[in-house]
Amino acid sequence: MPDFLTKKKAIGPSGKRINRYEDYAEEILLIASLLSELVSADDQKKPVSNPSLIVKLRSKVIEEKESLAALEQFHQLAAERGLPYFANLQSESHRHTSYTATGSRFVADWTGDWELDTLQTGSIDNVSLNLARASYDAEGSQDSFFQLLDERIEMARRALEIKYRTLRQRVREGLLPFLSQEIGGNRYFRLENATRLISIVGLSETVESFIDKPMHLDEANGFLDTLLGQLSKGVLNHAKKPETRLVPSTVSSLIAKERLAELDIEHCGWEKVRVQGSKEQPYYADMVALPLVDKGVWRKRMRIEEKLNRFASGSHLTRLQLPDAGQDPDELLSVTREIMGGYEVGLFTYTRNLTYCANCQKTFYGDLPKCSRCGSTDILISTKSSHRSIS
Repeated sequence: MPDFLTKKKAIGPSGKRINRYEDYAEEILLIASLLSELVSADDQKKPVSNPSLIVKLRSKVIEEKESLAALEQFHQLAAERGLPYFANLQSESHRHTSYTATGSRFVADWTGDWELDTLQTGSIDNVSLNLARASYDAEGSQDSFFQLLDERIEMARRALEIKYRTLRQRVREGLLPFLSQEIGGNRYFRLENATRLISIVGLSETVESFIDKPMHLDEANGFLDTLLGQLSKGVLNHAKKPETRLVPSTVSSLIAKERLAELDIEHCGWEKVRVQGSKEQPYYADMVALPLVDKGVWRKRMRIEEKLNRFASGSHLTRLQLPDAGQDPDELLSVTREIMGGYEVGLFTYTRNLTYCANCQKTFYGDLPKCSRCGSTDILISTKSSHRSIS
């Protein structure tokens, strides 16, 4: 339980305030444990994707025996299905932070009141910024590239402003009754505190196109720092209180990175573009899954994730890719401990490639072309996480 809630009055039946939240520590752990058991039981037939469980990690979670038992259950679920998300709230800067499973981050940095900044609000929308296309149009000139980015950030800002004004007008017209409802003078959704996300697509391809080195190499650090600094400045300069909560993001949609890659290939040709995937299914990387097989590699890449987390104050998600085989939950718990103790990474998850056969109702590790048990090919459902998040 977060320390800033322990002494607050708990809300009981009929909205009456009874006792304090610290009086319900045992019940909170019981609910967490039962949730893990419920999802695990339901997961036996078909992999569960909803609800998206977010486990908030604070120092006492590891220290206390009762909470550690619940945490072990969630890591068992992660080892088998890669389902829960873990929010690393160790540092003081993350004390009041709240996450959604899409990576959206809400912290007490807008009004300064954690309740106003993190509760009863959300994200207006997310506009994807195609970094790779700007690098192609700049034709090797960094000055032209950064100028193009400024122009496109301004376009994204205007789009989000139009969306905000439209929503505000609809509320005034009474066309969004659920969002605009009030109870005791307290609005259900605080529109003016909602975030406006500008996400980046094609970061790794852009870095490689300018310095001809992969983003995870030390030689790329200088340009990566400069690029993230320019992007952060360009986005945050447009944030204006009380109603323009504009923040950078590294989480974009699968549709955006696939469609943008396809459009760039059509416009620029294969000789110029740098994409991931195949010619049949090209895409840009917006989030990079870190394979846990090679410990040296994932630890080094986590330092890059730290940079991306610091930049993407509005939305971020680090994915650690599990091999297509059984996984020891204790090993994952050990990794979680290491992340909590040594990395400024906010939200992370262990992802899996799963194939479910509706015919024999079995789930297998890996992205399989057919069921390895009954041979079916027509009723397979793949949960592929190689270049997208699972939510």
